Amino acid sequence: MRFYVLSDLHLRNDNLVYAVEMIEKLCEKIRLSSKPDETILFFILGDVADKGNVKSFDLADACLNTIRNELKNYKVVFEFVPGNHDLINNNLKEFDTFTSSQGNDHSFEGDSVYSRQ
Repeated sequence: MRFYVLSDLHLRNDNLVYAVEMIEKLCEKIRLSSKPDETILFFILGDVADKGNVKSFDLADACLNTIRNELKNYKVVFEFVPGNHDLINNNLKEFDTFTSSQGNDHSFEGDSVYSRQ
């Protein structure tokens, strides 16, 4: 297993192309240094959204789909930790909806403490 950390994406329409290009370069390096079928764990740390913009989560979905497509021969797992910019209307409900769509079953809005082994 290898793990990678993505932090402070602050996704907006004007930086999506750049974000996808950087993700593609990262995935190329992962393919060169990892064996197919290896587990690749991504920690997505805070501020996926930019300034509480709920549309950022649609852009994040596109970025994570890029990772899945680029690393289709690997077992890709995402773990999330919210940041202050991920608060939409002063709550994490939208962040929870996004992370749930990515396979995470933890509600940060319901329980801010998260532990996983």
